[in-house]
Amino acid sequence: LDRSLRVLLAEDHPTNQKVVSLILETAGIVPTVVGDGRLALDALEAGRFDAVLMDMQMPEMDGLTATAALRAREREQGLARTPVIMLTANALDEHAAASREAGADLHVTKPVRPDVLLAAIAQVLDAAHDEAERLAS
Repeated sequence: LDRSLRVLLAEDHPTNQKVVSLILETAGIVPTVVGDGRLALDALEAGRFDAVLMDMQMPEMDGLTATAALRAREREQGLARTPVIMLTANALDEHAAASREAGADLHVTKPVRPDVLLAAIAQVLDAAHDEAERLAS
């Protein structure tokens, strides 16, 4: 993975913030960390990110609501789609379906494994790259 990647981590639990940050830092990526969906939207408004790791359940605004709001904003403003990976302890099919309905690209279950997380990031970045090329041609 490219070390210059800008990754936003929206996660309210300090331990999970630390675990995911360490995984990313091992790959040379220093994430921007926020504690809820509302702050994630603020960060996405303020700057561009290559990918967002969004916890599904957070206080103030959960990951599903924040992701749906991000997708609506992208549509309204004609912005490129920012890849979103939903992080959740909920492994049930209905949770994965809810993630997709909200506009998430992937669904990764906790506890997060380094290989799975880094592969997921690579996957959504490849898809975003392909989409950008398709739009450009």
